[in-house]
Amino acid sequence: MPQTAVTEVTSLRMAPSGQLLAVAGTTGLEVFHMNGANPITPYTGLLTNVPVDQMFWDNADHLFAISRSGNRLLCLPSHDKFCSRT
Repeated sequence: MPQTAVTEVTSLRMAPSGQLLAVAGTTGLEVFHMNGANPITPYTGLLTNVPVDQMFWDNADHLFAISRSGNRLLCLPSHDKFCSRT
C-alpha cells in the first residue's frame, strides 16, 4: 500500500462502487483508488487538514466526513474528479 499523508488513522471506508478507499485521521482525509488485482494507488492528496472522526459514503459515491474538533461536515463529491474541499 502506498504511504498516506494521514497520521493516526481513525477511519477507513470503502465506497459502494468498491473502487475508492477513504482514509481519515488526525491530520485529515485522503482517498485511494482500488485497481482490481493491481496495487492500490493514490486518488487524491490530502483533502483537508482538520482531524476527521467519521466518514460515510452514499450510493452516488459522495463522501461525508465529520470533524468534531473542527466543527465541520465535509461533503466531497466523487465523479470524474474529486473536489479539493468544501
